[in-house]
Amino acid sequence: MDLDAFVTEHGAEWNRLQVLAGRRRRKLTAAEVDYIVRLETGVINRAVYQTAVLYDPAVDGEFERANQAFRDILAAGLSLGGTVTGEHGVGKIKQEWLAREIGPVGMRVHRAIKAALDPANLFNPGSMFSMS
Repeated sequence: MDLDAFVTEHGAEWNRLQVLAGRRRRKLTAAEVDYIVRLETGVINRAVYQTAVLYDPAVDGEFERANQAFRDILAAGLSLGGTVTGEHGVGKIKQEWLAREIGPVGMRVHRAIKAALDPANLFNPGSMFSMS
C-alpha cells in the first residue's frame, strides 16, 4: 500500500486550541481517514497543529474524503480567527485559503511586496499566490 497525504499547518490562539482540536478530530473521524497530528507550541500568540491527512490513492473515494477533511480542518481554523499556515508557508494547495484568511487588501499588499522584491517573478512562480 502506497499512502499519500494532504499535509497542513493550521492554528488558533491558545484560548481556542481545545475547540479547534475537537473540530479537527470530529472532521477527521467523520471522513474515515487516518491522520497524524503534531502540536507546535513554540509560536508566541497561537498554537499551530501540523496535520497529515493520509489516504491511499488506490482506494475508491479515499482521496475525496481526505481532501474534504483537509478543507474542513482549514475552515475550522479560520472560523476561530486562526490561520491556515504557520512558518512553512502556503505553497499551491492552500492558495485559496490564504486569500480567505487575509482578504483582498492583504493579497494586494502581498503582491506588491513580491513585485518589489522579485520583479521578474523568478522565485517560486505560482506558489503562494498568482501575481494577477
